[in-house]
Amino acid sequence: MISPFRTQLKYFLACLLLILSPQISLASVRIAASSDMQFVLNEIAAIYQNTTGTGLDIEYGSSGNLARRIIRRDKFDLFLSASPVYVDLLVKRDLAVDKGLVLASNHLCLFLPADSRISATPDLSDLKAAIEDGRLGHLAVPDPTHTGHGLEIDDAIQRAGMRRSLRPHIRSLPSAAHALESVLSGNSQAAILPYSLVTSTDFDSHGQYVLLSQQLYKPVKQQLVLLREANNEALEFFNFLQQPLARSVMKKYGLIVPDSSASTRQE
Repeated sequence: MISPFRTQLKYFLACLLLILSPQISLASVRIAASSDMQFVLNEIAAIYQNTTGTGLDIEYGSSGNLARRIIRRDKFDLFLSASPVYVDLLVKRDLAVDKGLVLASNHLCLFLPADSRISATPDLSDLKAAIEDGRLGHLAVPDPTHTGHGLEIDDAIQRAGMRRSLRPHIRSLPSAAHALESVLSGNSQAAILPYSLVTSTDFDSHGQYVLLSQQLYKPVKQQLVLLREANNEALEFFNFLQQPLARSVMKKYGLIVPDSSASTRQE
């Protein structure tokens, strides 16, 4: 008999694979967004589409890979990046109207299977002990070479004094969503992830998590920019993302949302 847990897990993994796969759409607005925003942005998009009837096509991935697609002239109207580096790259190439604004900021967390023998500690102390006693096989992380979260996670590991000891155990993956999938599928014993990716109630029975100590990292800024060829519908959704309804959804997923007066264009 197949257990209910395995059936549910297959369902969640299938959902992640759908999110990670390219999709073709005739939507009015095309959005490129870092994968840590998939659950929160999907919920906001559903509200917006039901209210306005405007079609939204959102593709998720690492900020670096999405920026490279925009440079190759893949058609997008909005870009939500987990790193200002890629926004600056687009601005320099005159592919973005300006540097946009910081829509929200994301915490980092340690994510473990529900039955993990590793304790979820904010300072990563038991993860460090798990390296020494053999409880840790692999730690999944977003690749720091093209993800904003990966850069902050790399810094957190360094500040925790674990870079050298963790090096043989690191499984560097294309995006945060891939790192989450690696733990859910059993290929990794732990992951360090953006908080908004694991706050969905769907994962309550499949994993446990703890926010990392903020002595280890700085919250990751989510920068929203309007691309040069964006249409009027894209501008309307850009503005909607700054409204109270959208901001309340972001807060529900644990994002740090600046005061409305502080959501100003980046210089």
